[in-house]
Amino acid sequence: MNKDTNPKTFVWALPTRLFHWSFGTCITLAFLSGEGIIPLNMEQHMWLGSAALTLILFRIFWGLFAGDYARFDRFSLRLSALSVYAAQLIKRTPPSHAGHSPAGSWSVVLILAITLTQSITGLMSSDAIFTEGPLVPMVPNEIVDTATNIHHWVSKMVLAIVVLHLLAVFYYEAICKQQILLAMITGSKKLQGQTARERPAAAILLALAAGGLVWLIYLMPEIW
Repeated sequence: MNKDTNPKTFVWALPTRLFHWSFGTCITLAFLSGEGIIPLNMEQHMWLGSAALTLILFRIFWGLFAGDYARFDRFSLRLSALSVYAAQLIKRTPPSHAGHSPAGSWSVVLILAITLTQSITGLMSSDAIFTEGPLVPMVPNEIVDTATNIHHWVSKMVLAIVVLHLLAVFYYEAICKQQILLAMITGSKKLQGQTARERPAAAILLALAAGGLVWLIYLMPEIW
């Protein structure tokens, strides 16, 4: 009997996978509703923004306490490693990684930074007609105007990172023949590596903490 030379390793815990698909859906709908492309009003857009902020905070917490390769201390953020990996990508021979590759590590950091900026500025944005963020009553008009302008500008960056992410997935799947989509569905990759742990209790507590923080933000104008 032939031995499987590419054994499967469990690398993405369920909380990581749920975050990935929920976050992608959430920021896509938030962008489309903000641009008026889909029939959702601004109140619904704000609810999507609040959900996105909750997910972002959860991902930050999860990056500190996860039992899988979503942990930040497992990221490869050295510029030298990124340079080598970029050359391998150009040659269409990138090595498989149990977790995030150097490019993937930087991608996660940039996505979180951009979407966190978008969410925070949304809390202080106003359309000067019907809709305003929950923190608008607490900050000067100059900050509201600045936050609103940044919120609109960064929305274009959100669109850019979504498009780049989809193109990267296509490149890995079609050109490099790496099944990263399947891995984010099943949680497993065909390689050798350290098996991830689920840590469901930690995930639930962190999700509650993230949701609680966003809830407190909405209460701040009433209790400040």
